[in-house]
Amino acid sequence: MSNQINVHNNWDPLEEIWLGDTWPKSFYDDITNNEVRDSFHQVTEWSKEDLNAIQKKFEELGVIVRRPTIDESKRELYTVNEKSSILKKPPICPRDTHAVIGNNLFVGGDLPECYEPIYTHYDPSQVHKHQEDPTVPNLNGADTVKLGRDIIFDHGVDENWRYDIETRKNSIFERVYSFEQKEKKWFGDDYRLHFGTDGGHLDSCYMPIKEGVVLTTKHIDGYEELMPGWKTIGIRHPSYMSEKASYKTSNVMRSTKSDNPMMVNKWQGNFSGMMDDAPAHFNSYIQQYCKDWVGDYKETYFEVNVVPLDDKNLMCINTSSIFDGLFERLEKEGVTCHVVPWRTRGFWDGGIHCITLDVRRRGELTDYFPERKDYGISTVKSQLFYDTESFFKEYAEWKSQR
Repeated sequence: MSNQINVHNNWDPLEEIWLGDTWPKSFYDDITNNEVRDSFHQVTEWSKEDLNAIQKKFEELGVIVRRPTIDESKRELYTVNEKSSILKKPPICPRDTHAVIGNNLFVGGDLPECYEPIYTHYDPSQVHKHQEDPTVPNLNGADTVKLGRDIIFDHGVDENWRYDIETRKNSIFERVYSFEQKEKKWFGDDYRLHFGTDGGHLDSCYMPIKEGVVLTTKHIDGYEELMPGWKTIGIRHPSYMSEKASYKTSNVMRSTKSDNPMMVNKWQGNFSGMMDDAPAHFNSYIQQYCKDWVGDYKETYFEVNVVPLDDKNLMCINTSSIFDGLFERLEKEGVTCHVVPWRTRGFWDGGIHCITLDVRRRGELTDYFPERKDYGISTVKSQLFYDTESFFKEYAEWKSQR
């Protein structure tokens, strides 16, 4: 019997979740540089230990957990192409390539072979693959926030900030136009769609943890516009990484981005398939700084990257929040935190919300903002436009000249 896909918000009682995985240690055995190979082996061990602990905790709380399938005997299945030995990023963050909205699972991205066995648990009519049908929205679950009948999409991280304002505006126009022409039909008249350009994964910016309460980094503003009347609980001193690793890593990144385009972040490109011809400065980075990207973190964006179990419990990865008083502030809202280990989150650039995908919660579609009457594309929030009204005025002009 197929399981029902059903998610309308972050806080309805959680019944089923996916949890990512890393490549097995054996995938790095052919790295002849002993120190680099040992670093990958160590990170793999820590990652798998903590992922198994997270799975156990979910299951103890009565949640069904599903994991991607990796065939250790067929490493070639997971390389960037048939002629390359460089590995793709492992299926560590299922939310980056999947999104669940209501009773629909949208599949995008790469590595579908790792997830195919999971898809068989669901009614095929609920699983929609962008690779097979271009009209299926290629959504990123980390850029999508579900608030019942209101859905917030972020335009995502692109390089348009490097360009002039007109080019950046056109990029937003194209995104909204795409939704109007192709993707809006998937949501019908059930939802109000809101677009933002806050530049990345929204689950590292804010997290609605129950009706009326949002955990935030203060990384963006406009919460009152998106969620009028809702209370915000802000991380007091948000920072992206541990203080110990911040200076070292930023220097390495700056020194390598220009001459090594693969050095975009810690796991991408050569990092996932280290060979002997990897850049020397990259090998040095692995050897010297890898250990700074594991362990406990003092206030990071991952603090908001939590998984609500229901409106009274959430799972998080950082005990240092205790010292910031965050746990106490959440307890005043009737929310209890359950801490699990995730030592390599800095290495994989993903908190516990990133490495999971909630696919079934016990709840129904609810309108939390009934004062909003219009369905369809409702709000476009961007620093490039004074307000939504000015956006639609310019957008109409842009469409007339298209």
